[in-house]
Amino acid sequence: TQNYPLVILDPHGDYLGLWEKRSLFEGNKISLFYPSLKVNSQNLNLVAYLISQMTQGLTDPQKEIFHEALGKINIEEDEEISVIRFIDKLLQQLSNMTASHRGTIPAISRGLKLVRSKIEAMETANEMLRRRLSQYDWNPMPDPLTSPEKFVKPGHACIVYLGGYDHVTQSTIVALVLQHLFDQRASMKNSIPPFLTIVEEAHNFIPSRGEGQSETPSVEIIRKVITEGRKFGVGLLLVSQRPSRLDETTLSQCNTFLVFRLVNPRDQAFVEKVMENLSKSDSRLLPGFGPGEGIVSGQAVRFPLLVRVKFDEDLVPDSIGDEDFLKAVKDWDNSPESDAVKRGEMFEEDIEDN
Repeated sequence: TQNYPLVILDPHGDYLGLWEKRSLFEGNKISLFYPSLKVNSQNLNLVAYLISQMTQGLTDPQKEIFHEALGKINIEEDEEISVIRFIDKLLQQLSNMTASHRGTIPAISRGLKLVRSKIEAMETANEMLRRRLSQYDWNPMPDPLTSPEKFVKPGHACIVYLGGYDHVTQSTIVALVLQHLFDQRASMKNSIPPFLTIVEEAHNFIPSRGEGQSETPSVEIIRKVITEGRKFGVGLLLVSQRPSRLDETTLSQCNTFLVFRLVNPRDQAFVEKVMENLSKSDSRLLPGFGPGEGIVSGQAVRFPLLVRVKFDEDLVPDSIGDEDFLKAVKDWDNSPESDAVKRGEMFEEDIEDN
């Protein structure tokens, strides 16, 4: 009813049912985006970081040559190319480099070709996941730099579905989206209205210091948004089932907490430490909560408040939910004939699509 814009970063498709039940949100629009990684002059360094992270095992001299080749690639201010084409440009630059590097270049080229194959495989995996949900209206993710209004506008919720991509790539996509949208608000150009970003499985995007922050590009921008975002109308909602795996510095900047059932003692101790108003007696209640029961603490309430969140039956999606694994095993058919039929059905779908 408030028409407040939402940007939902969804690694596993937990929010796709919102599109299925979009008729319940009259006057609002819900968009489903899948990653479409593009390289431009503004995000060149971040994408290069992604590629270098995926080419693990390069020696220091090999890294120097990689960055030398990177520096020779010129992307015009209004130009935009795919990551695959960008890697091809890097490979071309390596092949043009002087003979003095010939002993080192083949190893870098092999690494880049492996990265190229990985990205293609992740794109294919995401496409296959979307095929299973072919009834949904999928669209390639717009460029948040040049088209921020396609992410953020009144009465609009966009869901960026990250399924099929590995940890580093998902984190890079989240960093790109958040960085450009935050910059739009911070620039005071008023090109997009205030909005709220929901980060599902947040421990994958702002992990604790002991869980690989150096391999997670999204940490820096999420920290920036949570410390400076309220000045520019950029809100952040972090969702995680493992709070002890979250970055403590980032979590300490959250002003309101909603905590449901927690059984793990480490998670309980961490929540008690981060939530200033939560007493030991309150934290002892956490493992005994039933479905929907929890505690709200922080600026939204004057003191920790026990709540029960009612499950909304209307929002239960028809095609996504708890799977009947017993039935799936009973109906399982892994025979060659079955595989042939499935392949034939998929081939027919491809023909119809084309």
